Amino acid sequence: GLDYACDTEMPSMDKVPIVGTVANVNPVKGLDVLIRAAASLRDKGLEPHLVIVGPVHDRQRRYYRRLLQLVRDLGLKRVHFLGARTDVRPALRCMDLYVCSSSAESSPTSVWEAMAMALPIISTNVGDIPRHVVNGKTGFVVPVGDHELLADGIEILLKEKHLRSTYGNRARAVAKENFN
Repeated sequence: GLDYACDTEMPSMDKVPIVGTVANVNPVKGLDVLIRAAASLRDKGLEPHLVIVGPVHDRQRRYYRRLLQLVRDLGLKRVHFLGARTDVRPALRCMDLYVCSSSAESSPTSVWEAMAMALPIISTNVGDIPRHVVNGKTGFVVPVGDHELLADGIEILLKEKHLRSTYGNRARAVAKENFN
């Protein structure tokens, strides 16, 4: 089912946590790594909704089809591609935590937006991320391409609701201080 109070295409708020990202569907965004992390979580007995908000441009249709096949091959049931949004705030409001799985970034606006919405962050070590996402303070930073460590960070925050809240509030303070 869908929760229309949140966003007409967001998964239902059936007490299953929502792990999300906002990214163009593009290999540099590491969405295959994020999907593999979701499979690792499932294998540990956790299966949150994984929500990917962002457009699929024509030149990335093949990659998108590969991601859908990966989801099927891994037997994942809670992966949702929502497409492009002009305003990502409704989707961010529904997320319990935010993941940036990119292999390259400079200063990822989507991460700063998630921080401003008081979401804890799990991100790969790219661009300016380590300047603003501090391990054990506002979230976790993991090596690029390491789906197991990405899953470990997600697992910690899924299991520790008080940490999600603490890290999210700290992330918001960092965003307010550093971004306008």
